[in-house]
Amino acid sequence: MVMIMNNVANAILKKNTILSEEQLCYWSQTHIPDLLLDEEDGFWKNICLCAEWLEHNQNSNLYIREIKLPVHSKFIESNKSLIKSLTSKSDSELSFEETFGLRAKPALIRIRSLDANHPINLDGTRVEECTIPISDLNKLSENFSNSFKKIYIVENEMVFLTFPKNPDSLCIWGHGFTVNVLKDVAWLGKKELHYFGDLDEHGFEILSSLRMYYPEMHSFCMTREIFNKYEKYVVKGARLNGNIVPENLTKDELEVFNMIRNRTLESCRLEQERIDNLDIEKAIKSV
Repeated sequence: MVMIMNNVANAILKKNTILSEEQLCYWSQTHIPDLLLDEEDGFWKNICLCAEWLEHNQNSNLYIREIKLPVHSKFIESNKSLIKSLTSKSDSELSFEETFGLRAKPALIRIRSLDANHPINLDGTRVEECTIPISDLNKLSENFSNSFKKIYIVENEMVFLTFPKNPDSLCIWGHGFTVNVLKDVAWLGKKELHYFGDLDEHGFEILSSLRMYYPEMHSFCMTREIFNKYEKYVVKGARLNGNIVPENLTKDELEVFNMIRNRTLESCRLEQERIDNLDIEKAIKSV
């Protein structure tokens, strides 16, 4: 194993033209697991090739897959942290794309009108549902945003597709922690907002993070009553890193969160798609 590590380290020393020998020595000490990767198929040669290109072509404003290098089209995307570590910008806290002046793929948001009388109007075309870049969602006219008073943000795609109709309402597919891109949609702050996630620790963490941008955000169907009613569907979950407790929860939400945390990992997650639409409709009428 030591011989393999030494061979890889020597190969990197020969191929990397960015870092000094002293810097590469320190790099080797902090990347021992990576050094177990051998030189099969020119892996380290390609890592150094990509690092060197990014070092000397900063602010190219290209998408990653536009970069003309003799590597697999997914190679850079699959090895971002390793490539970055062998450049002069290894300590940057910005995203990979921001660090090297590359173009990032636009964040896309899927929206669905819940009001049969107010479909989504996009330049004269009226549709019930569409996917739109977050930047364009923020630019939509006041006529669009004024059509909806209530916004329901849901995590699961099937819940998004089957969410009950409701006047003056819009449904947004949050899709995990990517929901935080909604912080850039200015007109959302003028609406009645409801977040509906899985009843698990991560669901409440997402709710808490959304409240950093929209303090008046309401939780939806994330109650003890719902959890108990569908307990037979509860499955294995996961703890938050460091067992942290989300800060921006109401007293009732915190009680549900603690109840979930006190359960075993094998039974601490209720997926939102398990909740029947009759209970969702009842919750809609109560808000």
